[in-house]
Amino acid sequence: MARAETAETERPRPRKGCCLVPLVCFVLGAAIVYVAFVLGRAYEQKGGGKLTLDELKAMLDDSNEEIRKAAVEKLKDLGVDTDKKIPALTESLKDTSEAVRAKAAEALGELGPKAKEAVPALKEALRDGAETVRKAAREALDRIQDELKTEAKSESAEKSEAKIEAPDAAKSE
Repeated sequence: MARAETAETERPRPRKGCCLVPLVCFVLGAAIVYVAFVLGRAYEQKGGGKLTLDELKAMLDDSNEEIRKAAVEKLKDLGVDTDKKIPALTESLKDTSEAVRAKAAEALGELGPKAKEAVPALKEALRDGAETVRKAAREALDRIQDELKTEAKSESAEKSEAKIEAPDAAKSE
């Protein structure tokens, strides 16, 4: 009878590794909260205004990977001349973090032909040690080159239409 009582009072042992899930969630949650805090603080310091190019560039040098990733994302969406943000995104392709490098490649790809000056750096990223960075660089290059080809075709079509219309205009005179 004593044996049965101890079996009922013993707690089942947790499966191996199940304690890591809450720990990982805690760490990731803390990183996200930290990023939100830093971005929010910068936002408040600006009086609720948008972050500037210089502020985002400074965030690209932060020691926290999540902040650098967030800065890359915000930089892509920043409404300034593309030629001012492309160098910062291109430089982020050399970041120590695989996630930041991949995010920078994605951002450059989303800018399309405007990011054509970043093509050499994206080609260099094709030799990155991380598969995610290589994949993002390949997709960015494909997108930039596809959109450049589309632009060239539409310009060619417009020139052809102009040539066709010009003789007709000369005949009517």
